[in-house]
Amino acid sequence: MIFSENIQQYDSKFNEVNERIAELQAATEKSLADTNASLENKIVDLQNLMESTFKALNEDIDKRLERLDDKKTDRKVLGKALEKIAVMLQQ
Repeated sequence: MIFSENIQQYDSKFNEVNERIAELQAATEKSLADTNASLENKIVDLQNLMESTFKALNEDIDKRLERLDDKKTDRKVLGKALEKIAVMLQQ
């Protein structure tokens, strides 16, 4: 009888532990899924931001190139700018 009572107590404790483990596992899986969804949304937002930034920069470059005309002064300015870039790249 003593052994029977001890076994029942152990069984009860093991069942409680197993239930707690299952609860913690479910909570962890839900938290992981929520975190994953949040990260995916942030990545999409970042991609959209990068795309719009690149688009704006391309539009700005296009506008600036349109403003350049073939006057000699513009060519000189462009040439000097390219020389400065070349010097910076060599350093």
